[in-house]
Amino acid sequence: MKKGKLPLIIGMILLILSAPVIILMLQDEYYYQTIDKQYMTSNVVFDNSSYFIEDNGDFGIESIGKAYIQTLGEQPDKTTIPSLKLLDMHMKKIRNIGFFKQSLQYEENIIQLKDTFSVENPLRKQALPEKALSPVHILINNKDFTNHTPVEIRPNNIENERYFSSLGLILVKDKIKNSESLLIIQRFGDEFQTEKNTWRFLWIDNNGQIKKETFDNKERKQQPYRTTFINASFTTPTILGYKSNVSTYYTTYFYPLLYPWCSFLLGSILAIFGLYSMAASWKKDYTSKL
Repeated sequence: MKKGKLPLIIGMILLILSAPVIILMLQDEYYYQTIDKQYMTSNVVFDNSSYFIEDNGDFGIESIGKAYIQTLGEQPDKTTIPSLKLLDMHMKKIRNIGFFKQSLQYEENIIQLKDTFSVENPLRKQALPEKALSPVHILINNKDFTNHTPVEIRPNNIENERYFSSLGLILVKDKIKNSESLLIIQRFGDEFQTEKNTWRFLWIDNNGQIKKETFDNKERKQQPYRTTFINASFTTPTILGYKSNVSTYYTTYFYPLLYPWCSFLLGSILAIFGLYSMAASWKKDYTSKL
């Protein structure tokens, strides 16, 4: 075998295996940086609310907390803002059906979220169900925007975990347009089959204008901001990548350090060495024939 041919072959194999993954990683990083330059997101969280359960099984709201915004980071900062308020919260039982409703205000807009759940009658162990299925009824300024597809809810939680991975609220600031919107995000479908999920965005600006977007997983990848907002609202069981999930795996010593970065570097060195050796060999053969 001609000198340098084997290193060249091995190097090209490593490059062919490593380069596509690196390209996808760089692509995801580009989209992340681009979206980060235009948008800033904050989670809407509800805290300090509580409910009671009486000896006869009746239940209701004991105290109503506040709405906060929380910017994620190493030290999440949770603050109240004048434009966002938790107005009211109700929970009651009629026969063996529980009813829950909360109302919040964003600027001059009133948003209501409602759901229902089954309860045992009489209520055993003085505890509400951990999980149930129910459509989340959404009213914005008394207009019904309900999608009647049942989603998983947690009746025993009246704060953020109630609709975890099924519904989330975030504040979105557009740095370029200098505008702000409240965004309600819903996910529909099996949480373990992301490729079959659909999402719905309800954009509410401070003037009361409402815009809807509904899209599937394929359409999600066509608009990078959708992935950013879905991840920010936790309306996905796992972090989603923009075009693929190569950047969302748990990091190990093997991935992505050894593969694809070290394998790409080693492949480049071997390929260059192989080409150099073959070129030197060809030059030597050529000059010996003169």
